[in-house]
Amino acid sequence: MANPYNLEATVKGAEAFSSPFKLSVSQPEQADTGEYVCRVDCPFLRFRQTKICGATSDQAMALALWLIENQLQHRECSLVDARGNPITLPIDRFAGVPGEVDIKRISE
Repeated sequence: MANPYNLEATVKGAEAFSSPFKLSVSQPEQADTGEYVCRVDCPFLRFRQTKICGATSDQAMALALWLIENQLQHRECSLVDARGNPITLPIDRFAGVPGEVDIKRISE
């Protein structure tokens, strides 16, 4: 089962925009319907206990993180740590999210 994910960082955008960024994705829980549900809190994106569902716990977590990444890209924003280093969200693209598959991982 996927573990919860928490992040505190800085979001940077166009025109030297900068703001604190917090993200919390709960551990997926199985619903009565059999699907798995994560709850996402991300004040910057106005997500408050937003439910993200997946067929498996890994897929629910991957979709939650993918949604955050997608929304940041749409707003032309990126995440950096306290030293200004870029942060990449740990999206498991093999769990069933939209987008490209990492070819390197397939060949391993």
